[in-house]
Amino acid sequence: MSCWIIEDKTLNKLVRYFIKCSYSEYTPYCQIKTVLNKLGYDLNYDYETDENPHANRLLNDLNILNIKSVNNNYNLKEDDKRKELFFNEDTKTEKNIYQILKSVECLHYQCLDINENEKEKYKNLLKGLKDISKILTSHIINSLEEYKKAKWE
Repeated sequence: MSCWIIEDKTLNKLVRYFIKCSYSEYTPYCQIKTVLNKLGYDLNYDYETDENPHANRLLNDLNILNIKSVNNNYNLKEDDKRKELFFNEDTKTEKNIYQILKSVECLHYQCLDINENEKEKYKNLLKGLKDISKILTSHIINSLEEYKKAKWE
C-alpha cells in the first residue's frame, strides 16, 4: 500500500468543515459533531479567549497519525521534529461535500498503515474518520433525486 502526507491546507479544510458542523442543527452535521465530541474534540470557540484549542489539537492529531503511518509504511525513522500545525482561521469552508468526503476517505486510507504499537492509541481517531465518511456518504445518497424517487419496499 502506498501512502503519503496529506497537505496542511487539506487538513485545514477538513477541520474548518468540522467546525461548521459544530454550529449546525442540520442532521448530518450533528452526527459529525457527535462523532468528534465522543473523541474529545469540542470544536466550539471559547468566546472569552476567541480561540479554538480543539481545532489545533484535531489538526495536529490527524497530521501526526498520517506521518506515523507514512513512516511505518516506508520504514522511516520517526521524525521527532515534526512541525506543529496551527489551524488557519482564514481557511475557507469547502462547500463541495463530494470533495470533503473524498478528502476524509483519502486521509483515512493514508493513515491505515500505523504500526501495531501505535494502533491502539489511534484506533478511535481512525474509527471516527470512518464514521464521518459513512455519515457523508449516507447524506449524499439520501440527497440524490434517484434515491428519493426509489420505492420504499
